[in-house]
Amino acid sequence: MSNKEISARELINAQNRATQKAKKLIRVLGLEDIVVRNNKVIQISPNGEEATIKESQYKSKKVSKGTFTLKK
Repeated sequence: MSNKEISARELINAQNRATQKAKKLIRVLGLEDIVVRNNKVIQISPNGEEATIKESQYKSKKVSKGTFTLKK
C-alpha cells in the first residue's frame, strides 16, 4: 500500500472534475439528474427543465479544511 497525501484543494478539484464528467455523461445519455440545491431535491430533465421533488431532510454542514491521506 502506498500513502499519498493530497491537500484539501486537490481533493476539491478532483471532486469537481468527477462531477463535470458525470454531468456530461448524463446529458449525452439523455438521463434525468437529481440534485440537492438550497435544501430542496430537484430533478433535472434531459432538456434542462427543473422540477422540485421535495424538501431535503439533510442540512449543509461546514467542514474544516486540512490534508487528507488516501490509502490504496
